[in-house]
Amino acid sequence: RQQAAAYSNGDPLCNTVQSEESTCCPSEPADPCTFCEEGIPDLTLVIPEAGGQTCGEIRQSAAGHVNGDGLCNAIQSVERQCCPGPADRCVFCKGGIPDLTVVIPEAGGQTCGEIKQSSASHITGDETCNIIQSVERKCCMHMASNLANDLSLRIQMVSNFDHGIDCASHNADWSLCYYQLFVFEYAGNEAYTDNNFAIYFSSIHRLLHVDHPDFEHGHVVGDLTYIKPTASFKGFEPSSEIILPVVFEYWSVQESDKMPRFFVVDLRDNSTAVIPNTDTEDLHDFVIPYTSSMKTEGDNNVPMTAENRYTRNEKLSEGFETDTSTRIIPTPFRLDISETAQSFGIEGVSLINADLLGKLQSGAEELVSKITMKTASDRDHVLILTIGTLPNDIAGTESYTMEITAEGTTITASHEEGLFYGVMSFLGLLDTSSSRSTMPVKEMTIYDKPRFDYRGHQIDSARNFRTKESVMQTIDAMALYKLNNLHFGLSNDEGWRLEIPGMEELTTVGSRRCFDLSEETCILSQLGSGPDASDEPQFYSVADFVEILKYAAARNVK
Repeated sequence: RQQAAAYSNGDPLCNTVQSEESTCCPSEPADPCTFCEEGIPDLTLVIPEAGGQTCGEIRQSAAGHVNGDGLCNAIQSVERQCCPGPADRCVFCKGGIPDLTVVIPEAGGQTCGEIKQSSASHITGDETCNIIQSVERKCCMHMASNLANDLSLRIQMVSNFDHGIDCASHNADWSLCYYQLFVFEYAGNEAYTDNNFAIYFSSIHRLLHVDHPDFEHGHVVGDLTYIKPTASFKGFEPSSEIILPVVFEYWSVQESDKMPRFFVVDLRDNSTAVIPNTDTEDLHDFVIPYTSSMKTEGDNNVPMTAENRYTRNEKLSEGFETDTSTRIIPTPFRLDISETAQSFGIEGVSLINADLLGKLQSGAEELVSKITMKTASDRDHVLILTIGTLPNDIAGTESYTMEITAEGTTITASHEEGLFYGVMSFLGLLDTSSSRSTMPVKEMTIYDKPRFDYRGHQIDSARNFRTKESVMQTIDAMALYKLNNLHFGLSNDEGWRLEIPGMEELTTVGSRRCFDLSEETCILSQLGSGPDASDEPQFYSVADFVEILKYAAARNVK
């Protein structure tokens, strides 16, 4: 440029100078690199993918490039993060009414107001937005809540027969059906006139018919059923009720045939909300007590109640305080009590030669501690364990003899399993509910063997999840009653409950129940579980399962 001052246009040296002009003095690009033309950039936001530059620095660098060149393409690849348009912004409480003061522990103790504020700087699909939206339902009352919170339900049983309904015309199996009333009470002060909703619930009996012109019904899968208004539905009037006569298949003989957690689904935003008085394990909160348990006219079955069960079993308690032998369950194979047998009291129990129990030692010692609730002392009644030969009529792996005297008790078995069950029988003799300082026991000799090799119990955690602690309590009870096989239901179409490393979707989806018709995030609600997945894990980790197996093995449970 300094040299050009010495030349005139047109001379050769000026021409040479001007040939370099475009390099030194580039004109404004015809197609400059665009950045955030429509969005509103957050200039302070740091973008890791752009080497840690802020959106402001990236925007400034765009000015020296044109659309289509490599650097412009790189700049525009992060544009959505810096300048989200209205359609990209992280949506929070769409269609809902947020309670900004609610604290959400899963979000680090932030309030819903703080969570909503942070959503403004994120876009739909990024990891933080996904976390924000995962707690949205706890913050925002959606459309379904507007109706559900003003509804309550009463279920009234009418009859299993003599109801004048042609069950066969509704394709009822065996032409059997029963008749009930669903009474929906609406407590709202203003009319609810929208009909874009459905009420979902679990029913172990197939819903055959809704005898009301303004409602129809359908079946989804399993026991999940719904009732929804037709086009003729005019809405709920203020402080009113709607009675729906409903017909189900087969019969209903007790309130527990009904399932809790009826829930409203609003079809506009697909939100859900449980009808409050059905969100309970006490079915009488919404099921009117039945007055009859007769299935058919010729049904002579007498239903068991607390009162008549007590009356029928009252005689079994005769002599219970003095004849302690009746406490052992199952009843021993043979039991000898001499006429001169004494009764005596014990304060605690100590095991002698407990190492003979082998792998069952820890289980036996823990159960002795739990049942007697006493710390070891020199006043304990001793249980002396011995390995020996048993009489031929009871010989077997799980058989034992037990000689009980005031000086001590000797348990003899040919295998560790027999010794273990001898200890369990002795614990069965103890009346731990007594307020006395000692527990009464009578001198006797017991010869015992199992009547059945396979003595089982089932825990169906697939359908109704039980915690690890609950499973262990059940195994303790199995051991005390000499049950030796646990049928542990961990998977079926209602749920998958065991962690399989490398196949996480089995538990991230298969162990959760919620209302998702696509079943991409959970499996559909069943057995009154309601629309919302539990916050607590509903499956056993590998460590949990190993612990349960070891716990069971120590109590002779396979």
